[in-house]
Formats: sequence, structure tokens, C-alpha cells
Amino acid sequence: MDQEALAQHRAMLVRFLLGDVADAEDLAHETFRVALPKGADPQKGEFAVLTPRGIIQVLGTDFEVASSYPGRKGETDVAQWKRSAIVTVAVLAGLVAYQFGDLVGELGPGASKVFAGEAGGGKRIVAGKPTYRPKGDHGAWAENGRIVGLLRQCPGWTIEALDAEGNKVVAAATLDAKATTYELQWLAPGTYHVRVKAEGYDALIVERLEVKAKNDLQMNIEFED
Repeated sequence: MDQEALAQHRAMLVRFLLGDVADAEDLAHETFRVALPKGADPQKGEFAVLTPRGIIQVLGTDFEVASSYPGRKGETDVAQWKRSAIVTVAVLAGLVAYQFGDLVGELGPGASKVFAGEAGGGKRIVAGKPTYRPKGDHGAWAENGRIVGLLRQCPGWTIEALDAEGNKVVAAATLDAKATTYELQWLAPGTYHVRVKAEGYDALIVERLEVKAKNDLQMNIEFED
């Protein structure tokens, strides 16, 4: 996509995000490819691509973004359109540093990531700042760690720990509305993404949490009214 086409795409998305559903219909199924200009230094190339799910900050040479809104044909509720947006980023070469809302991370050559909209009730799930709590080297803590936390205003919900690629669920827990704490226990040291889902809430994904042996990683979770 050249700079003129990118500018037109961005202008159309801005109108959509401001509430023009007609433009949203035009974007219902779109795939575009973005590349740095020929001869550009990939170490210095940096620009932004606006998508229905947020802004992708780009560092690299060649990647594709696909946007779609499944099951929303004829929908007139703009908020529902935004929540239903699914954006797929596929890196063909170079590096993509993405920021979609609260999600921040990187994708390398050959990697792809799907950002799926959640048509929840619009209520938010909020994660507190992760902190480490040393537990010593006794028992299972000697070689593993846990992700734990306190809960506030908890409905029935599910929490999952995904592997570093975000493709495989390696630990999960389902809790009821009476729960005041949670734990994902005995995880091998490494990088994990945490996904929290509850009926009536937009899903929360916290990326790149580093689990350490001999430690609990505490991250409190609040379900806003």
C-alpha cells in the first residue's frame, strides 16, 4: 500500500471510528499490505497504521493486515461494530511492534497474530500492576512459579495462561462469583499471555508476563460495574 492509499484508508477508518457506519460497511472485509519504501533502512523505518482495533506501530519491511466484521451485516450499532472487529497481522519480513488498546508486543518474520473482537456488554476488566513475591526454593516453587491475585467485584469468569506465541492454553481456571482470589499454578519459567473472560464483559488480555521460579507473580483483577 503506497502512502496515498494508506492515507485514504486512515481517513476512512477515522470516519468509521467517529460513527459513520456506511464507511464501516466498506471496511467489512479488507486486506492490505504495507511495506517500507524501496531502499529504506528497516532499522529506521517507523510509521503507524490505523485499524478498527487500534494503532499498529510499525518497524520493519513487509507485513499484511486483514480486517473483518463477521456476523455484523446490517448492524447499525457502531459500538457493536467496533467490538466485533477482527484484525489479523501477518509479518512477511522485518518486525512489527503493535499496540492495540492495552496490548503491546512484537511480531517477527513469519509470525502472525489474530486480534478478535469481543461483543460483550462493554464493561471492563482491569488488571493491576504485576509484582513478584519470592516464595523460596521449597516444594514445587523450586523449579516453577504461579500467577495469582486478588479479585474485586468478581462474577463467574475464566482465566487462561497462554504460551509465548499466544496459541496454546497451558493453564486455566474457572471461578464463581464468590471467589476472592485466583491462581494459575506451577508454570514453568517463561513468558505467558493471560486472558480473562466473563459474561457481559469485554475480554482482557495481558501480554508478556514473565513467570519466574521461586516466585508468585501477583496481578489483581477488578471487574468494573
